[in-house]
Amino acid sequence: PDLAASHGAYAIVGMSALAAATLGAPISTILIVFELTGDYQITVAVMLATSIATMIVQQAQGRSFFHWQLESRGLNLRGGRARHLLQTLTERDVLAEDFEKIPNILLSRISRPCSAGNPTAPLSWLTTKMN
Repeated sequence: PDLAASHGAYAIVGMSALAAATLGAPISTILIVFELTGDYQITVAVMLATSIATMIVQQAQGRSFFHWQLESRGLNLRGGRARHLLQTLTERDVLAEDFEKIPNILLSRISRPCSAGNPTAPLSWLTTKMN
C-alpha cells in the first residue's frame, strides 16, 4: 500500500495514454502533463503508458484514431499540406490567362533551324537589338 500512488495519479496516467493514442501526439501529451503537474514520477509513468498505448494503436490501425477519422472524411494528412493542396488543384486553377501573344513574325524568326556551327544563330537578331 505504501508504494501505490493516489487515485488522481492513475487517472492522469490513463487519460494521457488515451489522449496520446487518440491524437497521435505522444510527445505533446507528455509535455502537457509535465507542465500541469510538475511531478517527475507521474511524468515517467505517463511516458511509459503513452508509449505502450501509442504502439498498440499503431500496430492495430497503422495510424492514430484522429488520422483515421480525418481519412474517413476524405482528408489525407500523409505527405503534408502541400501534397493535399496539389491533389485538390486542377489545371484551370493554376493556368494563367493574362499573357501576351508573341507576334507571328517573331515566331517565324525564332523557329528557324539552328546552324551546326552556331546554335544561337536564330536568336542573334535579339541580342543585336537589345545592345
